[in-house]
Amino acid sequence: MYPRLICATLAFVLASVSYAEETDYWSIELPVPESASNVVRDVDRQYLIKSVTFDWAGEDAASLREFYEQFFESVGWESPFKGGSQLSTLSRTGWAGYAMNFDEFNKPFAAYGTSWKASGYPANAGLTLQLTSLDGDVLQGTATLQISPEVDMAVLFRLNDLLGNDPKNLFRLYEAVQGNPFELHTIALPANYEDETDPLLAEYYNIVDEVNAMFREWEREHMAP
Repeated sequence: MYPRLICATLAFVLASVSYAEETDYWSIELPVPESASNVVRDVDRQYLIKSVTFDWAGEDAASLREFYEQFFESVGWESPFKGGSQLSTLSRTGWAGYAMNFDEFNKPFAAYGTSWKASGYPANAGLTLQLTSLDGDVLQGTATLQISPEVDMAVLFRLNDLLGNDPKNLFRLYEAVQGNPFELHTIALPANYEDETDPLLAEYYNIVDEVNAMFREWEREHMAP
């Protein structure tokens, strides 16, 4: 559901926001180009994320980016890098970030990413494209577009500290929550989590609770009733 390209501009922005305008957020329809196939749409109402993933084919990755540049311009969203000549990657490729490498099967891939910001309320959009093959002159791969609230996710630094200080904590949390502890949207807080006596679990549950609370606050402040 979530893009796998690691690009800070596509993640939640670590910034304080003070917007107050309400919006009919869920009414935004994410389009796909004619070349899209195997389209999968998803809505995460807990973290207020709307996304679409699809297979894409074309001769130039720029055509996909330009398709979405036109769409976001039409709805009043702008690239946060507009006029940012200091970003050499953007000036060379038109994308905010890209990487070319080999996967675990020793197959080549090229990954691209860029983003946009809403102008009237705190929300971001991120586009990632991972190219995995070439058929003649036609590139083929998978793209994901998502929109999400812009909230202050500095609390996640505490999660990094919690797990980074001792690798044993990563394995302990994995066993405790029966899953990836970084995928907070999959974590169901126990009804009595406030009574947790294990310091590791207690801090982790507090982090999850704080993140959930930020999204509920964003929903109250910015979602049209």
